[in-house]
Amino acid sequence: MSLFIGALAFPDNPHLVDEVKVGVLMGSILSAVLGIAVLLKAKR
Repeated sequence: MSLFIGALAFPDNPHLVDEVKVGVLMGSILSAVLGIAVLLKAKR
C-alpha cells in the first residue's frame, strides 16, 4: 500500500518514486530487525 501511495504522490517524477521504494524497503527491514530483537529479548 505504501508503494501505491508513493507512486500516486509523485506520478511525474520517477526519481522520487525510486526513493519511495528504497525508503519503504529500508523501513520494512529495520522494522523486521527491531521486531526480531524484541522477540529474542522477551524470550529470555
